Amino acid sequence: MSKLDLDPRLEGGEEQHTNILSVNSLQSLKNNLSNAIVVGLIVAAFKKTIGFEVNNATDLLALCGSVAMLALSAWLIVRSHGAGHE
Repeated sequence: MSKLDLDPRLEGGEEQHTNILSVNSLQSLKNNLSNAIVVGLIVAAFKKTIGFEVNNATDLLALCGSVAMLALSAWLIVRSHGAGHE
């Protein structure tokens, strides 16, 4: 028996082989690329907030605002991803 016979991804119907990287149209490619870019920007922003020092109330307000904007952008990605499958 070869390794390909044991690969669980090869079992089942064609509908089981779809994933986030599958591209069916140019619009699908645009959506996937824009989602990947926004997720990369969210990760980069969180890396910056780890080293952010809070010295006064204004800094704390800026930090809270940036985290809220990151949460909103993540929610919009999830919402747009869900709307594409309906």
